[in-house]
Amino acid sequence: MPIYKPLAAIFFTLGAFAAAYACTCIRPGPPCDYYSKASAIFLGRVVGSAERKSYVDEQGNKTVYDVGKIRFLVQENYKGASGYEVEIHSGTGGGDCGYWFLRNESYVVYAYQGSEDDKLFTSICTRTRHVTAAEEDLEFLRGLPKAKPGGTLYGVLRRLIGDSYHGPVREGPTMAGVKIILTGQGRTIETSTNQAGEYRVTGLPPGDYEAFPQLPDNLGAVSNRDKRDNFGRFTGREPVTLADQSCAEISFSVQFSGMVSGKVVDAVGEPANQIQVNLVAFGDGNKEWWTWTDKEGHYEFQMVQPGSYLLGFNLKWAPDKDDPYPKTFYPGVKTRWEASLISVSEGENLKGYDMTLPPRLHEHQLKVTVVWPDGSPAVNVAVDYQMNEAWTIRERSRKTDEKGTVILSLFENYYYIIYADTERKNKETYSPPIKVFVDKNLEPLKLVLVKEADSFEEKEALRRPSPN
Repeated sequence: MPIYKPLAAIFFTLGAFAAAYACTCIRPGPPCDYYSKASAIFLGRVVGSAERKSYVDEQGNKTVYDVGKIRFLVQENYKGASGYEVEIHSGTGGGDCGYWFLRNESYVVYAYQGSEDDKLFTSICTRTRHVTAAEEDLEFLRGLPKAKPGGTLYGVLRRLIGDSYHGPVREGPTMAGVKIILTGQGRTIETSTNQAGEYRVTGLPPGDYEAFPQLPDNLGAVSNRDKRDNFGRFTGREPVTLADQSCAEISFSVQFSGMVSGKVVDAVGEPANQIQVNLVAFGDGNKEWWTWTDKEGHYEFQMVQPGSYLLGFNLKWAPDKDDPYPKTFYPGVKTRWEASLISVSEGENLKGYDMTLPPRLHEHQLKVTVVWPDGSPAVNVAVDYQMNEAWTIRERSRKTDEKGTVILSLFENYYYIIYADTERKNKETYSPPIKVFVDKNLEPLKLVLVKEADSFEEKEALRRPSPN
């Protein structure tokens, strides 16, 4: 079945039939992309449902929809909907992506079989649509009996200029005349993009296929089918599976293919495994990238765009138990003013940016006791603590035990802001935030829940700027 939940990708919103219960979905492909995936495809007229819902627009016009379990009179069967009537299940609102239908109206329906039963489902995240908006679908579906055998692989190359992760980014010149190599079923096929940067190959035997654009050395391509390992490195392209009369898309975003790579070792020269490495744009600290070292200590940043960068450990995030290392800039200094700037030109491959992992920060245990104004233990209350540094803060929280106590692990030679908060009688209650410097003389801390409201302003007042 298609994915119905909201996704962080390229979206479009379909609200025409979902009324006030709009949902976001992945942008649908052409009809041929759905033909092999759908369990049933048909043109049908709505004749009844188990439930109906009304929607009143801003002008006061009322429309009644069929929702939930809907009965269709099958007018044309293209796949899997044999018989006079078919029952389709959809949602009923509240963000479930259900398609709302109009009684006695006709629709082209793409339905999918559930994984646990034989019921057929549809949603606004499919190509299901009113017959008046289904001209492309009907042309394809009605033309299938006369269509030539085979599948179709298509896509587009889009040239992007700028930072596609953080922006700004704009579309560059069209990628016309780029050679595309298709592989699959023991065959290698060459084609080229048209003036719009598009390609299309038809009549392919059913099976798995891949596509690779042939680009200049300073350009690289990221496809909608790329696979990457835990370190963010390209490990191959997931093939598309074509059935007869179906189609599939492999499209590419093309950018300068700069790379920064190196090796991280520990203090005795051994490879440092699973260590996070940061790359931050010089002059704009909000633009950051990260990757991890492999078991040999190697790391690499791919598709780095032209510009100047800072490299190191914990450049944006405060240290924590997973990254217990101080902020360190390449080649191994504490401040950005001492750091070596890394400049990457168009598609430049920079190697040998090796670094030694700084010593782990030393931890101390702090006992915190939280009480109410009358001195009674505050049980199951959150104790929040964050490092008081001028970079992105990882705020942590621990709950007190039956004695109102909690043990915090804090790094030596850093200031922390610590406070407790909870909700009591429907009001947020907190202890005044306290700034604590962590050293070997760390004393137990007592917090009293005496204030009502939000503690944000008091926390901010305690924070100090970092000299780095």
